[in-house]
Amino acid sequence: MKTLYGFLFSLPILMFSCQKDDVCLDAKIPNLVVQVLNMADSTAYTVPLQVTGLNKDSVIQATQGKLLLPLRLDRDRVTYIFTIQAKKDTLRLSYRQDLEWVSKACGFRVVYKNLKVLDTPYFSSDRSQTILHIENATVENDSELHLRIYY
Repeated sequence: MKTLYGFLFSLPILMFSCQKDDVCLDAKIPNLVVQVLNMADSTAYTVPLQVTGLNKDSVIQATQGKLLLPLRLDRDRVTYIFTIQAKKDTLRLSYRQDLEWVSKACGFRVVYKNLKVLDTPYFSSDRSQTILHIENATVENDSELHLRIYY
């Protein structure tokens, strides 16, 4: 009988002493989402397109006209080299980094604000054939479109 009372007494203590686990699921560093479109009919650009960071070896391939480009954490500017049909050009972007509190488990995450294009890439000698449009100047997640390039 003593063990039954001891068990009944300790059961509520065990049930209410459990604590919710703090698991971080939201602290991902966002990428810049770029959509590359054909200027003539606004469809996804299907010609092979490669993007490399300045002085970087890794190549980012466009999939169905969309790119996920990482932004730098150590600087407020980034430079990408676009290669389309053996033509190379440079895209330079600037931004401001802000820290945003996520949770106790995650801590802070970086949000990029005030996205600006410093240099426009021109993939042909006719500079009127490329148009850049910033859709969203705040980079918070990978699900929103941030930059459109028409050519």
